[in-house]
Amino acid sequence: MIKLGIDLGITATKIAAIEGTEVAFTEILQGEITPGMVEELVRNHGFSASDVEQVQITGVGQDQMNFTICGCKPVCVHEFKANMCGAKFFCNLERFIIVSMGTGTSFVKVEGNEYQHLGGSAMGGGTLAGLSRMIFHGEDPTYICSLAEKGDLGNIDLHLDEVAPVDPAFPLRITASNLRKGDHNTQTEDAALGLLNLVVQNIGVMAHFAGLGFGIRDFVFIGRVTQIPQCTQLMEQVSTLFHCNFIFPELASFGTAIGAALAKSE
Repeated sequence: MIKLGIDLGITATKIAAIEGTEVAFTEILQGEITPGMVEELVRNHGFSASDVEQVQITGVGQDQMNFTICGCKPVCVHEFKANMCGAKFFCNLERFIIVSMGTGTSFVKVEGNEYQHLGGSAMGGGTLAGLSRMIFHGEDPTYICSLAEKGDLGNIDLHLDEVAPVDPAFPLRITASNLRKGDHNTQTEDAALGLLNLVVQNIGVMAHFAGLGFGIRDFVFIGRVTQIPQCTQLMEQVSTLFHCNFIFPELASFGTAIGAALAKSE
């Protein structure tokens, strides 16, 4: 038997199936979701509709999904609760902050089995998608990522060691100003990496600030933006600078969907 968690996002729908204590399968679907689509997905992964014992949904428009899926009436789960359950599936921490990097970004503090929404930012994957379309005429963020593979931040960002004395033993080049060196001669690859850095590192900095007031230095990152190839490397500079523990689970894209499947009904 499996439990389905469905995360209705602004950009895409993430689905996770839990069998016992393991993830049986995950999928990302685009467009409007129908019961037939989900049932076909279940069959494609070797299960039947009768194998589904529970369907729980979260995210945008969850209250409108009032149709039966695989013979189950979907149960709504608060998105931040789903975030907590998904993050706790990935780690054994009792006190940490979840950074959910989707179309936008949210910050949720977890202590034991309690969660608190600390706030959010409009900066996220949607920002990268819009920038990719406007500036590089790419269809999605994967285009800006492919360009950024050959970029050099030294050609686009102003770093602290260029404007002030820095301890030579310090291992990092700290960004003093995003995109400060940009002009009409900037190489496309450098601009792409600079824009990635603008979004990703600033989310990391906001996460650090969110944890300061609570003395929290452990952060679990979930959401599709975590899958950007440059994400962990750019974030590593932030975590090293602020002495934080940034955790990027393998199935981070499906953290909320996994949490929706695992959440206990209230």
